[in-house]
Amino acid sequence: MVVDCGAGRHGTASDAAIRLAAALGVKSGCVDTVVITHFDEDHWRGLRELPQHWVVPPSDVTVHYPYLLPQNPGLIQVAHLAIASLSHQPVTAALDVIHAWEVNGETTVHPRALMRGDTFDGAGQLWTVHWPPRDHSSFTKRTRNSMDDMAQRIRDVAAQSPLFRLALLHIQRAWFRQEDGHDGIDRLSGGEVNGQLRADAGEAPTAREVVEQLVEVMSFPEFENFRALVRKYTNELSIVHTTDTVANFGDCESAGLTALLKLQGDVIGPKLAAAYPVILSPHHGTQAPRKRVQELFPFVSDTLVCQNGIEHHRRGLEDDIQVFRRRATRLWSAHVHNTFVGDSFVRVGL
Repeated sequence: MVVDCGAGRHGTASDAAIRLAAALGVKSGCVDTVVITHFDEDHWRGLRELPQHWVVPPSDVTVHYPYLLPQNPGLIQVAHLAIASLSHQPVTAALDVIHAWEVNGETTVHPRALMRGDTFDGAGQLWTVHWPPRDHSSFTKRTRNSMDDMAQRIRDVAAQSPLFRLALLHIQRAWFRQEDGHDGIDRLSGGEVNGQLRADAGEAPTAREVVEQLVEVMSFPEFENFRALVRKYTNELSIVHTTDTVANFGDCESAGLTALLKLQGDVIGPKLAAAYPVILSPHHGTQAPRKRVQELFPFVSDTLVCQNGIEHHRRGLEDDIQVFRRRATRLWSAHVHNTFVGDSFVRVGL
């Protein structure tokens, strides 16, 4: 089972894929479960490159990724893919991970979108999915209003940028086309950017083409702010999944993490356990565990793990978040432990 594999700020997708392939060795042929917690590049680009480097191709793999929420939150998720990259690849590249694994003809890939309440098998265990939610009703009213405002801003920007508008269409279609096990309706209806998007629009633009046009219609600082806000909401809709022994919070943080923790009081729905031998902590372990986290996970001081590279490991030790240093007694860095590769967590009998 492989969870995420991207590219660090100072590395490339190929670097991450090579390191992951080396860590897996011949066991790459045994991989049958992949989880992409969300579509930031540092979580999926290495997976797209992995088929070029693995030692033995797997025969049958299920690739899990976040469910596309209805209406405004879904529009934000789609917009994130349109502007997350500066590459010359099509804006649908993240969703093309599936096709990249099938290209050699030796691997059969089954795509599956995950939402709260779903379960899946991986590494010989049953995993429960706690997040993302089916809709944004579990968020606070303030967050829901902020999402609505963000979605309206996306529509306003799309009205000024034909390529951005085109990118939204292609990503939405690709996401729906990949989904398996959930309704296939147009969940962005009522929040559609432009009715003309329903017509056939030809090939998808590249990510760089979209960004270059957006920088023309707004200043670069405005674009950077726009992209950061969209990315923030995408983190908050990251997949959170657990077994009885492992909890992975992905990049779920802030309002998303708050909403998830509040759901622990509900009668209906999956619950997070009080203790796990391993907790892959929210947003690379850089978010200090607050009182609510301590209440839910009384043994967290012995189980919190920083799950990626040296930069986040260093930040976890900085004076401004000493609470993290006190709570996280096991800080694991990708540069020290072979179990963790780039932004990837590889299940190797932990």
